[in-house]
Amino acid sequence: MKLLCSIGLVALIALFFIPVNFTVDVEFWRTLTDVMHLPLFAVIAGLLYPFFKKRGEDMRLRNCRNAFAAAATVAIVIELVQPLMGRSQSMLDQMYGIVGAAFGAAFIYLWPKRLEGYNVLVLLAGAIAVGAAIAGPPMRKYRTIEHRLEEFPMLGSFEDAEDLSLWRPNSYSFTGEGRYRSSTNYATQGEFSQEVVAAVGGWPGVSFDAGEQDWSMYEALAFDVYNTGSEFLLFARIDGSGVSGMEGGRYDHEFFMQKGQNHLRIPIEQIRAGTKGRELDLKAIHRVVLFIDSASAPRTFYLDNVRLTNEPAE
Repeated sequence: MKLLCSIGLVALIALFFIPVNFTVDVEFWRTLTDVMHLPLFAVIAGLLYPFFKKRGEDMRLRNCRNAFAAAATVAIVIELVQPLMGRSQSMLDQMYGIVGAAFGAAFIYLWPKRLEGYNVLVLLAGAIAVGAAIAGPPMRKYRTIEHRLEEFPMLGSFEDAEDLSLWRPNSYSFTGEGRYRSSTNYATQGEFSQEVVAAVGGWPGVSFDAGEQDWSMYEALAFDVYNTGSEFLLFARIDGSGVSGMEGGRYDHEFFMQKGQNHLRIPIEQIRAGTKGRELDLKAIHRVVLFIDSASAPRTFYLDNVRLTNEPAE
């Protein structure tokens, strides 16, 4: 039994050190991998239990407590070691791991007593709570993906929370809380825009998770930016399929932002051509990033009506 548990433990723990790099629907897959720590560490607690098992009914609680402590320690150590193995450290993953270990240990303790008192109800309630914790966050992210499909070719109208959730601070942005939010200021379509607060450092801005959208049937990508301050350069980056746009093509462009309203347009053929010969597959666009120079002064601008269009240029 211990040999089989040892093999299972090694196999499960090895999963946490396999490098993973998502390029499509990044937030969905990251959320899914985060919540999967919960059931995996419930299993890990179960696999550790035989190593602490001592006979005697009075020892069951102690055995389960030791299994939980060992599994929780494994969760913490994994997150500390992961940066050395090409993975990122996450306090959220640690929390899911510890909660999963607690559930696994509690399940082992209560299962032999399931027919006594209210134990079966406790087990059922625990299973429902864990199921909700596992399914809830990925389902919310999946609804965002469905919303993106429904809204296409509109990429950002920002008229509801799901619109805004498709956008997030650029990966290299370190501008603190309030980096972007819904606003009623300077909307060019509907009632709301996206307020972007970009501070100095880290190429701050916002990024749109496009999945693998097909842009081949459109003439241009258009969007509106209201600049509240002095003139500055706004950089646009569009990635095709592949890791970080390096394998599947990448397009870069810069816009001179005048004070006030700016109506911007990028012809699809320019996007297809890419930058430095990195041609994009217009049937597999996965990211749009709008950002400022990392050395620029802090900026606040408003983004709205981000869309693909066949309307002629004005």
